[in-house]
Amino acid sequence: MKMQAENEPYDEINITPMLDLAYVLLVIFIIMTTATVQGIMVNLPKASDTPSIAKSQTKAITI
Repeated sequence: MKMQAENEPYDEINITPMLDLAYVLLVIFIIMTTATVQGIMVNLPKASDTPSIAKSQTKAITI
C-alpha cells in the first residue's frame, strides 16, 4: 500500500477565472482610456444678454 506524502497539496488553485477577470479589466481599461483621449473640437456659440433682432424665417413646403 502506497502512503501519501504529507507535504503534497490535496488540490491545486484554479487561476483560470482570475485570469479571465484580469483580461476583462484590461480590455475595459484600454477601451475607456482611448475613449477619453479622443474627442471632437466644437465651436460653441457665445452667450449674450441682448435679444436677437433677426427675424426668424419659417419655410413651409406643401406637397
